[in-house]
Parts: sequence; structure tokens; C-alpha cells
Amino acid sequence: MMAQKGDVAMKTSGLDRVSMALPHPLLLVAENGMINDANPAAEAFFDIGRAFLQRMSLEKLCGPSSAIASMVDEARAKSTSFNIYRVDLRSQRMGGER
Repeated sequence: MMAQKGDVAMKTSGLDRVSMALPHPLLLVAENGMINDANPAAEAFFDIGRAFLQRMSLEKLCGPSSAIASMVDEARAKSTSFNIYRVDLRSQRMGGER
């Protein structure tokens, strides 16, 4: 089936399509710490729908003393990206180890 003008698929950029297809969780976080967007892998990882994630802050999702929040701040300050491994994201909401 071909996409018609006005279809959601036509409005999605190539970068958006790539980020949505990534098998790794991806969050787009605004300067104020609010989550602007999430890919399907993030929805599955956190077991939270995209619309709900978009109403949350990174601090609320990962906890106020999370290593992720400090890494995001550092990446912003240096205008760079980052990868972080083996971070404990356990919370009451998510249950077991992630």
C-alpha cells in the first residue's frame, strides 16, 4: 500500500523512521528534563506507553539520584552524546532489574 499525501508515514522524516526501528531504547529529553519522545524499544523496556512517557520527566522515570540524569546533564554541557552501561534502573514501578 502506497502512502498518500497527508498520511502519517509521509510526515515522518527518515531520521524518525530510523529511531523508531532501533532495537535499543531511545528517549528524546528536553532541556527542562521532560521526555519529548520515545521509540517503541523504550516503551517496551520501561513497560510504559509513549503518550505516558511524554508526560514524565527523566527524573521521575529513573529516580532523582539516577546516573542517567547526571550523564544527560554532562552531555548537554559538552554538547555530545553518551552511552552508559549496566545502570540499575530498578524502581517500584518497573519491578525487577532492567
